[in-house]
Amino acid sequence: IALRRGEEEVKGSAESRKGPVEAAFNAIREALSLEMECVEFDAKSMSGGEDASVDMTFQINHKGEIYRGRGISLNMVEAAIIAIVNAANRAILHERVVTSGTGAAQTRSTI
Repeated sequence: IALRRGEEEVKGSAESRKGPVEAAFNAIREALSLEMECVEFDAKSMSGGEDASVDMTFQINHKGEIYRGRGISLNMVEAAIIAIVNAANRAILHERVVTSGTGAAQTRSTI
């Protein structure tokens, strides 16, 4: 999997014995070099039929903090990737705010 981080493209390999969602999670974690573990994920169909969208939510633990992400797509794996990247972005943003010393970390619940 390839992700863009600013101008840089980072890559991770998608390997898993348990399925494509875990493989995507592992690849994103590797590509971002981010210490994170999956706490919980949930997939819900937004409608019925063959063209149903999937609403995927992911919770990750990064350095003792929980971050949530959400992704919606017609494809379950794509929805998972969007949700994982969303949660990872929240963790990265929070870490930048904390290390910058701006005091904005107190607004974490609104990130």
